[in-house]
Amino acid sequence: MATLPTQQKPITMDTFLSGIWKENPVFIMLLGLCPALAVTNTTFNAIGMGAATL
Repeated sequence: MATLPTQQKPITMDTFLSGIWKENPVFIMLLGLCPALAVTNTTFNAIGMGAATL
């Protein structure tokens, strides 16, 4: 029997960004180290660092 070729879904921008931002273990681990390695000397920098790790 012959099989029909399957159609692949196009890669959307949401899928692309999901792979870079949400599902990237190296990026997640690097962001987890930010508070431990950073020295924040102003409130503005501390709020920015805290927001980056959310």
